[in-house]
Parts: sequence; structure tokens; C-alpha cells
Amino acid sequence: MKKYVFIFTILFTQFSLCAQTEYIDIAKVGLMGTSTMAVYSEDVLNDDLTVHKLNIFDAKDQCHYFKYTNLGNDKVFITLSDDPGDTRRICIKEDGLLQPCYSVDSFATEYVFTSDAHTFKIYVCKPNYGSDKKEIATNK
Repeated sequence: MKKYVFIFTILFTQFSLCAQTEYIDIAKVGLMGTSTMAVYSEDVLNDDLTVHKLNIFDAKDQCHYFKYTNLGNDKVFITLSDDPGDTRRICIKEDGLLQPCYSVDSFATEYVFTSDAHTFKIYVCKPNYGSDKKEIATNK
């Protein structure tokens, strides 16, 4: 009986975690321009805020990365809050296929993403990460 309850709990938790809109706020913070990302859901009663910072001294740590499974009709809102004139590079990978990457304005802008793919990954690079630099390591 315990096995069935445990399996039901895992399945129920997975569906409830996937069935919500996600918000991702990314900003350049501090004198060194550290890229900081905050992730939270639309459920105000759920204490799910997480904060991630990119290590500015690590050459491999160039992009924020998030992955969704079965996003369906739900949306991912990404708010970028950098300095005027800054840009960020965004890459998307759907079901293992990398879509064309593009540079976007990152001063006080919001982008909305949705996908019918089984796995949906988004990479958001450090501010002003140019195409002349190393390509994004998208094998995560």
C-alpha cells in the first residue's frame, strides 16, 4: 500500500509542478555586472522563489539555463532588466533540436515563451554576450 501512495504522490506532484505559469527575472546587478536570475511561479501561496547568479570569473558559466517538460498551454515569462543599450543572447532547444539563437534588447523588456515540445530548454546569456565569443555549450 505504501508503494502505491508513494507513486501517486510522485505523479500528482509532477503534474501540479508543470501546470503553472513560470516567471523568470534576469538582471545585471552590482558594480561587476553580475547576471542574477530569480525564478518563481504564479502561485503566491507557494514559497518557490529561487535565485541564481552567474560566476563572472568562470569562462564556462556564460548562460542561465532552464528546462521545462510538457509545458503545453502554460507560459514562461522572462523579464530582462539590464542597462540601456544592453543585449542578451537567447537560445531555445526543443526536444533536443537547437533553434536559431538571437540577440534581444535587455533593457526593461519582457518576453513570453510557450512550446508544445516534450522538453523545452531556454538559455539566456550574460549581458552583451556577442556572437564573436565562444558558442553556447548547449549539451546540458
